[in-house]
Amino acid sequence: MFTLLDDYEEVNAENCKLKDVCSELKKDMRLLEKNKQELERINEILISEKLETEEKALGLCQELDNLKDFMKMREKEFNSEL
Repeated sequence: MFTLLDDYEEVNAENCKLKDVCSELKKDMRLLEKNKQELERINEILISEKLETEEKALGLCQELDNLKDFMKMREKEFNSEL
């Protein structure tokens, strides 16, 4: 009977350890989920900023093209005046 009690205590101790591990894993899962949500939020912000930057770059490219056209036109006028 003494061995049954020892076995019971050993199994019970192992069970307690497993419960502690499960509890820690649940905490880790909650933390990971919170981190995932934060990363998704930050990703949305970065995507939005990227789109704004691309729009600004496109606007600047258009302005540059307009300036180049203006300079070509001024150069033609200057050459025709000579």
